[in-house]
Amino acid sequence: MRLFAAIPLNDEATDALDLIAETIPVGDPTPEDHWHITLAFAQDVEEEVAEEFALNIAQITVPRFDWSISGFGAFGGDRLRQIHALVAPDTALLDVHKRVRRAARDAGLELPHKRFVPHITLSRLRGAPMDMRGADWLAKYSTRTLGPFTADAVVLFESELYRNAPRYSPIITCRLV
Repeated sequence: MRLFAAIPLNDEATDALDLIAETIPVGDPTPEDHWHITLAFAQDVEEEVAEEFALNIAQITVPRFDWSISGFGAFGGDRLRQIHALVAPDTALLDVHKRVRRAARDAGLELPHKRFVPHITLSRLRGAPMDMRGADWLAKYSTRTLGPFTADAVVLFESELYRNAPRYSPIITCRLV
């Protein structure tokens, strides 16, 4: 199974991002109910390992914290894959990220060693070239900031791939105190 641990967005964050996301002129919009800040992703996870990962996440105890958007950008180099909101990597967010990765390792998961770039995917380009409308949009919003917003949970999701879009099903929700 495919799993990811993430911080879901509250209504305030979703409403603020929606005002900007609806102006993105290129790509396929990511549905609002799929917006999140990914902390860890794993694929081909055995059910027993997934259960252990869920139990480990349930043991994470950290206080709620504020996070904010520090700008907007795109991933993919020459073949851009998506447009996203960049999340400012503050100490509390980095701490939760480390704890979730430790919970994964303790469950027996080997996660890829990638630099953590916290973001929220707003639009997928699916191989379509970035045209001038998209480039102009990125230039306009690259330094736009939003927030602060409050993170109050970490959720472990199962991600099932379907032809049109993935389906995310929560496995466990760990409320931040």
